[in-house]
Amino acid sequence: VMAKLLLTMEDVTLSYGLRTLIDIGRLEVFDGDRIGLVGENGAGKTTLLRLMGGEISPDEGRIHRLCDVGMIHQMDSEGELNVFDPKREAEFRAQQAREGLSGGERTRRRIAGALSGRCPLLLADEPTSDLDSEGIKNLTRHLKAHQGALVLISHDRQLLDEVTTVIWELEDGRVSVYPGNYAQYRQEKNNRRRFQQFE
Repeated sequence: VMAKLLLTMEDVTLSYGLRTLIDIGRLEVFDGDRIGLVGENGAGKTTLLRLMGGEISPDEGRIHRLCDVGMIHQMDSEGELNVFDPKREAEFRAQQAREGLSGGERTRRRIAGALSGRCPLLLADEPTSDLDSEGIKNLTRHLKAHQGALVLISHDRQLLDEVTTVIWELEDGRVSVYPGNYAQYRQEKNNRRRFQQFE
């Protein structure tokens, strides 16, 4: 049985000034996919995730979302939610002020909120920031148990190794797909580099 297609991106480009941040011919996400999105800082990983979630629009191309999409945003250093929706931001800040939660508690609450939505496609941007080791363990368990597809940005290599089954590497606006988890991706990347040197 073919897995259900949840999202497609076709000929999607997005530029900031003269720099092309995203330049994707075609990408697909199927039900059950566990994708780790990796790349250098500033490569545009968060931008790609927000394009997929429909929070920003591409300059060109089409993004078809064939299911509900849940999003766990990255917190900035103040523990605020990284969203560009002023109304949501204001509500969020007011709620934070009322509850006086710590960064870790806020992070756990956001993640619980995203997971409880039971969206077939979950996009998670650095969900471990502010979590202690117990929180990371819990998150890992929840992400593994998530029914549906997942696209995860994380600096936590162990989390990527435990949760993902394919790696998307974003480099110069383009995505290369590597089957396997993060450790397998690193191995394959080293093999390719050695082969290029040999050539």
